[in-house]
Parts: sequence; C-alpha cells; structure tokens
Amino acid sequence: MGGTMSLALPGCPDKCGDVLIPYPFGVGAQCSAVSLNSFFNLDCKNASHPPRPTAGGPADIAVDVVDISREHGEIRMLIPVSYICFTSSAVVSATNNDTVWFSLQDTPFIPSPGRNRFTVIGCNTMGVVSGFRGVRSQYLAGCYSYCDGASEKEIRIATDNYNEDRVLGCGGHGMVYRGTLDDLREINHRNIVRLLGCCLDIDVPMLVYEFVANGTLYDLLHGSPDHNPSPIPFDLRLKIATQSTEALAYLHSSTSRTILHGDVKCSNILLDDQHDAKVADFGASALKSMDESEFIMLVQRTLGYLDPESFMSHLLSDKSDVYSFRVVLLELLTRKKALYTDYNSSEKRSLSHNFLLMFRQNKHQTMLDSEITDDDAAMVVVEKLVILTVDCLSVRGEDRLTMKEVAERLRVLWRHQIHASGAGENGCEFDSNYGIWPSSVILPLDEMTDGSLEMCKLVRDI
Repeated sequence: MGGTMSLALPGCPDKCGDVLIPYPFGVGAQCSAVSLNSFFNLDCKNASHPPRPTAGGPADIAVDVVDISREHGEIRMLIPVSYICFTSSAVVSATNNDTVWFSLQDTPFIPSPGRNRFTVIGCNTMGVVSGFRGVRSQYLAGCYSYCDGASEKEIRIATDNYNEDRVLGCGGHGMVYRGTLDDLREINHRNIVRLLGCCLDIDVPMLVYEFVANGTLYDLLHGSPDHNPSPIPFDLRLKIATQSTEALAYLHSSTSRTILHGDVKCSNILLDDQHDAKVADFGASALKSMDESEFIMLVQRTLGYLDPESFMSHLLSDKSDVYSFRVVLLELLTRKKALYTDYNSSEKRSLSHNFLLMFRQNKHQTMLDSEITDDDAAMVVVEKLVILTVDCLSVRGEDRLTMKEVAERLRVLWRHQIHASGAGENGCEFDSNYGIWPSSVILPLDEMTDGSLEMCKLVRDI
C-alpha cells in the first residue's frame, strides 16, 4: 500500500466517530477490500457517543476498534470485560464471566507479542487468556490479583483503639483514621527470603515464602541426615557471614520501621544454589509482644543464641540480634554448635561463653576450625574477625556495635580476604562452585580499628 493511496475509497466515509478508517478497511462491503478478507469490513455504531467502528466475523462477538494504523500495520481493539460481582454476603449479584472468544482464524492478523495488555482487577481474582492454532488451549497465560486483609483487632491496634488523635477527617463512608499495619512484603533484599503471600481462609493462617534450594547454614556446617559435613573454604564462610549481616542490617535500618529478627541462628540462614545467604523466619518475635509462656518457647528454640540481657528482661532489641549473630560467626569460625559437646565429655557447653574464656587467656586459636588455621593466608583476616566477634558478645547491649556497623566492617574484611586469596586471579574453580563476589576495593588491614567506620562507609559507597 503506497503512501499516495487515498485514505478511503471515493464516496466512502474515512472516519467513524474519532477513528480514522483507511483502505483496505472500510464501513460496508462496498468500501472495504472484502475480496481480500471479510475482516476489513467494519460496522459503524452510530448509536454510540461518539460513534465507534466494530469488527468481528459472524461467529465472533463484535469488538470496538479504537485505532487503525496503516503505517505500522496495526489495528487496536477492545475485548469485552468479563466480570462477576458479589454482595456482602458473598452471593453473586451480577455476572458476565462467560468465556470471550475472538478468533483471528482466516484473517491476515496475528496478536502483537508486545503491545497487548491483559488486566485482572479485584480481590482473589484469576484471569486466564488462552489461544490455539489447531489445538485448543495450546497457548495459555494469565494473572492473579488479591487484596490484603486486616482483622478488626489489627485495625484497632493500628489506630490506637480509634484514638481521636488519629482522625484525619470524616469521609463519605465514615471517619477516616491514620494507622500503620505491619506489612512484611515491603521487604526487598537479595539476602532475605521473599514473602510471596499469605492464606487467611483457614484455621491456621499460612505464609508463603520463596523456595531456597540448598539447605541451611546449619546443614553446611554440621551436616544433615542426608549429607555429611564437607570442607568449607574460609572465603565462603566470610561471604555467608557478610551477606547475612547485611540482610539483618537492612531489617534494622533500611525499612520503614525497625524489624527485629528475634531468632537469628544457623538454621534460619538458608543457602541458594550459589551458596548465597538468605535470612529466613524474620520478624515473628518483633511484631507482637510476648507473654511468659511465649518467651519460654523463644528461649527453648534459641538456646545458645539468646543474649543474657534479653534473657533477664524478657525484651528483644536490635542488640539481641547482634549478639545472636555473633554466635553464628563463632560457629563459622569453629564449626562447633552453639551448644556443643567436647570429645572427652558429654556435658553441653556454651560456645559463646567458652570462646570468650579462651580468648581472654589468648588460647582461642585452639577452638578455631583446623581448616581455617591451616590456611596461613587467611589468618590475618581471621584474627580481625575474632576481635569483631568478641566485641559483640558483651553482656551489656549498649556496649555492642549496631548491626549496620558490623555489616560495614565485615564487608571490608571480605574484600581484603578476596584480595589475599587471589580469587579474582587463580580462584576460578572456587568462584564457579560458590559464586564468590568480585573484588573492587582494597584497603590496608591495619586501618581496621574501632574508629574505622568512615573508611568502611567509603568502601560501601565506592
């Protein structure tokens, strides 16, 4: 079709309402190229305001045409909306949810692979679009929309029991209050297991998380019923520690409100197929107050990890997570459990307590995993990591670093370790097996002092 061809045949309308109708399209058989295809024959619905052209074969529904572009070889149409409506008692009040068929068979057109939009609106609503070429439902796609629910109890808490100070005004449907509901789906960090959704229609509500395929840090360090422990390079241990503490620092400092984990331990750090850390099971203790029985249950499942201050006060804080994570660091350094048994004794020992005793006697290296102590190149970083760990095991929470400070220091140690191990040069096999991060910033280790936070921030910014 050349550019000199007229918009419409002589004596034929070139518009229907606001829509231009170029030949070979036309209103009526005498104005369209029906000899090429009957689909070019359009109707003009003058009863509409403004009038609108429609298209469709005898076996199809009539669809509105909103634009015809001869330049781009494109026609845009609106498929009718399927809907179903409910009353407050969940009784269907109106419906038009029959399947809408619109066939392009025997036409010169194909669906645009990038210009179509299929939209589903509503609560707990699923829409499916299917197509076929010879075999029905050969092509299938769709989407699902759902609405967050909130109980009356949650709303009462969010509005401080409908406090007058929370009133924003009076709307058309009643009083409008300002409140904040806890929503963990705002959390978005590559080292935190993603919350995908929830199910509230059963007696015991369920949360839906992403699946992380490679087990837990506990399995990696201590083995599982299916796998015995295998050697773990120090680089990998430090990578897992750095990623985990960055995730916890994000929960503490980078969300709209501080979220405490409350149950930091090796079994709550998952590993993906690249051995990247994914912190899981967060926020359960921080989003509600605990009575005596609930706190006892928390102590039972966090034996060896719970800090002394929280044990005495029955209160969790961000420094509680710092203490618990330091125990995880000790497990990475020693490959001993938080409560472990010596070879010559059946008595359970506290890893954090015993390591502090040995550190004060300058004998802590006897507790380190032999895989680490045999690696001379890593020992400088190991000793820095030991000091950082001990600093965070203080009985008083106010004497501990924040999780953000710990994350900054670990990131610096990690970069130095990658440089020292030469993973960027001769560590290709290790990189492919464990997904080691690339190194880009190198700073002298003797600058890793208590006053080095500005240097750490510089590394982070770069």
